[in-house]
This record gives sequence, C-alpha cells and structure tokens, in this order.
Amino acid sequence: MSVPLHELLFESRRTPEIVVVLRCKEESTFKRCFDEKKTTDEYNAIVKKRKEARDKQRSEDKIAKREELFKENTPDPEAEEKKSAEEISNIVEKALTEWENNRIEEDKQAEEDDPEKPVLADMIEAEKEKLRALREKDETMLNEFVEYLTEKKVKIIDKVMTEVSADYVHIKIIE
Repeated sequence: MSVPLHELLFESRRTPEIVVVLRCKEESTFKRCFDEKKTTDEYNAIVKKRKEARDKQRSEDKIAKREELFKENTPDPEAEEKKSAEEISNIVEKALTEWENNRIEEDKQAEEDDPEKPVLADMIEAEKEKLRALREKDETMLNEFVEYLTEKKVKIIDKVMTEVSADYVHIKIIE
C-alpha cells in the first residue's frame, strides 16, 4: 500500500510550516545524472561482442573451407596428372585468402545493413529519454505535493531562480 507523502505528513501531525521547492532544468539533470562514458562503454562492449562472434564464425568457416579446398584439389590416385603437395598447398592458400577477403567484405556489408546493429546516438538518446520520463514523473509528484500543501495553507517557496549550483543553494537554505 502506497500513501502519498503529503498525506503521511498530515496524518502524523508533522505538517511543515514552510516548504522550499527547488527545481532544476533538464540540462542540469543530464549533467548530473547522465553518464555518457557508461553508455559508450556499454556500446563498445556490444560492438566488441558482435565482432568476436563474427570473427569466431569466420574462423570456423575458414577451417571448413580449407578442408573443402584440399578435397577439391587433391588428385585422384588414378589420375595421370599429379600435383605435388606444395602445389596443392599453394592453390589452397591462394583460394582461401581470396575467400577470406571476400568474406570480410561480406561481413562488413552485413554489419552495416543489420537492423539489430547498435547505434551509439540511439543508445544515448534512450538513456536521456529514461531521465526525461523520470524527471516528468518527479515533476508531477512535486506539483501534486505543492498543490496539496497550498490547500492546507502551508507557505510554499517555489520558483527559486538562480545561476549558482544546486548544492550552493541547498547549503544557503540550510544555514
């Protein structure tokens, strides 16, 4: 069961005589609460994990492709023309290098076209949107609180405008 703060104050007979409401701008909220480094690190971790998964898959595919190329280039024991092991190895390595270069390009293109690909700007905006929603919720609760206290004839000091930091204002109010 959740009881609003203003009701608790009045039911407990602890009504304030005066209430000072300090609000901050959205930019101040972002400055204090938004950790861009954390979001960037999270983005980098996702990108790294995706790259490692692609590299692992490419490595496994490369091993399979090498085996396939060796099977294709190994001559029949009955064939008249026999290639030396060195020739076969050179042919396989050349084909494998070409395959790997093509695969790297394909992987890069697939990564660019992937709709699941993380975008740092979108991640930052999502974090800011969470802060906006939280700020809006707090603002709504604060407005209800102020409205209720105004009805109960409690003096409200609202709209404190200042260019100094919130910490400084808080210290001056307490002193």
